[in-house]
Amino acid sequence: LERHLAAVTKFWRGEDVTRPMRKLDLGLSSDGLIGCGVGTPHRAYVWVKNRSHNLDQYLAYRAALAKQRQERARGQSPQPPAYPPQVVRDATIDIKGLHWAGRYRIEWWDTYRGEIVTQSVGRVRRGALTLQVPELVFDVAVKLVRLNWWEQS
Repeated sequence: LERHLAAVTKFWRGEDVTRPMRKLDLGLSSDGLIGCGVGTPHRAYVWVKNRSHNLDQYLAYRAALAKQRQERARGQSPQPPAYPPQVVRDATIDIKGLHWAGRYRIEWWDTYRGEIVTQSVGRVRRGALTLQVPELVFDVAVKLVRLNWWEQS
C-alpha cells in the first residue's frame, strides 16, 4: 500500500499527531464542495473535495486511459474516455477555530502526489480565516501553520 499512501505520509511527515485536536468549523461557499478539518489554534489540517468526483468512476477512467494508450500503440483510433468531473471555480472556504489573531502559512497540497502546490500567508481575524479555493477537479489538502511575529513565511 506504500504507493497509495505515499502522499498521505508526505503530508503528515513531521507533524505531531498525538496532540489533542478538535474539529474545525468550515463554511464552503459552493454546493459542489465538501470538506472537513481538524487542528489546534496553532496548526490546522483541512481536506476539500469536489462532490462530483467519485473514486469508482475515477478508477474506471484510469483503466479507460490505459486501454486508450494500448489502442493508440496498436495504430487504432480510440475514443477518449469521458470522466473528468465538473470543475469547481471561484469558491471560498471559511475556517473557524484558529488562534484569535495572527498570521498563518497556508500550504495547498496535491493529494495524489503529496507535494505542496502553492504557499501563501493569510491573516486571521477573530479566529477565522477565509481562503480562495483553487480550481478544483478532484480534491486538495490544506495545512495551516501559525507563524510567530518574527517569521516571514
